[in-house]
Amino acid sequence: MNKRLIITFLAIFVSAMSVFAQPKPTAAQRKEHKRVEAEKIAFITKELDLSSEEAKVFWPIYEEAVKKDREGFKTVRSKFDALKSAVEAGKSDEEVQQLLNDFIEAKNSHKNRLEVAAPEFIEVLGVEKTARLFIAEDDFRARQIHQLTGYGPKEKPKGK
Repeated sequence: MNKRLIITFLAIFVSAMSVFAQPKPTAAQRKEHKRVEAEKIAFITKELDLSSEEAKVFWPIYEEAVKKDREGFKTVRSKFDALKSAVEAGKSDEEVQQLLNDFIEAKNSHKNRLEVAAPEFIEVLGVEKTARLFIAEDDFRARQIHQLTGYGPKEKPKGK
């Protein structure tokens, strides 16, 4: 019994340490993240041609949707990490099955929050600007990928 208690304690301790072992972003990484976010805001504002009134109502809705999307992604990621660890540790089929179910459930419930917020965007911006928002999001992502990898479009073609 005593041996089981020690093993359980060690397992909990090792699990807790892995949570704290996540590397914190460096100052340079935080600065770069802020730069990219500012660039994204400027890009979307320009692409949607937001008036100051539209921007006042739009940005809080957008930021809340992005926040919820990140939280959902973190949940999915943590479920995936737990599943991967269990498989690598050779856990029982029952334990892996439960973790797999948890992961699939988290994955299925994680919806893109911008898509969920589309009716709110339509109410504030109208249909065309909401459609342009999704196009701008995709264009911005493609530009970032191009900057990082050299693949994909450099910028949106002129006149389109």
